[in-house]
Amino acid sequence: MSKITQIAGCVILYHPSAEVINHIISYWSVMNFLWVIDNTEGELHPEILEFFQSDARIHYHKNPENLGVAAALNLAAYEALAKKCTWLLTMDQDSHFLEGDLARLIQQLANLDHSKIGIFSPKHVHSKAKRSSSALASFEEVNLTMTSGNLLNLEIFKEVGGFCEKLFIDHVDHEYCLRLRSTGYRVIQSNQVELRHELGKLKTVRIAGKIIFKFISHNPLRGYYMFRNGLYVAAKYRKKQPFFYSKNIKLLVKEVLKILIFENKKGKRLNFVFKGIKDYQKNRFGKLLLKSN
Repeated sequence: MSKITQIAGCVILYHPSAEVINHIISYWSVMNFLWVIDNTEGELHPEILEFFQSDARIHYHKNPENLGVAAALNLAAYEALAKKCTWLLTMDQDSHFLEGDLARLIQQLANLDHSKIGIFSPKHVHSKAKRSSSALASFEEVNLTMTSGNLLNLEIFKEVGGFCEKLFIDHVDHEYCLRLRSTGYRVIQSNQVELRHELGKLKTVRIAGKIIFKFISHNPLRGYYMFRNGLYVAAKYRKKQPFFYSKNIKLLVKEVLKILIFENKKGKRLNFVFKGIKDYQKNRFGKLLLKSN
């Protein structure tokens, strides 16, 4: 199989902590270039900015406002293509690899016929999870994967088009995976390389001191994008990828039940949910502009 060469990376920032430096260190040394796309309103901590100036391979791009995940990914992908890169590692600020894992992921990809692989993904695990010794097959084809930690085939990216910027955030990764699969390309996951990932605020439900249920709690605003974009993507691919329609409807029902039973700020959360449904029906997309008090 052909060698994987000219690999670029990108990481999207939004009000990051200084821990982002350690996360970037876990993968940037094997990159030919790294684009840092900053969606933060205001300035970053000087320590972080100083780190970005430490190597000429790091290209820091400050957006004038939060332009969303999809726009940031597209910017990095087209910049990487201009540098003749063939693969792009897509990262978020809360993810990192353990030492040597990214190099191993790249080597695994090089040993495969990757002409039809649109995305090569690691397993996503919680940042504090113990390293597993998986008995699963080395690789498997999956329907969907999250954005962070993926090796994106830039030649296929040129063919199928960029990430859907109207979605802003949420389901950007799912829409791209579904588009790949609908055009005959594959999403492959390595079961032997793990990406350490913060999956949101983990909450627990206890009865008599015993944990009976765990769930991920998101910012109320995320409910707006989850419902608006989830309904859009499900409808768009209902015929070509019908599994996602049923999967997403079940997910949204569970989200409402979670709000009603377990979450705080129920009224605020439900208002965002209803707003998301309404805007989907009215074909309103992009960034939700909140009214200031």
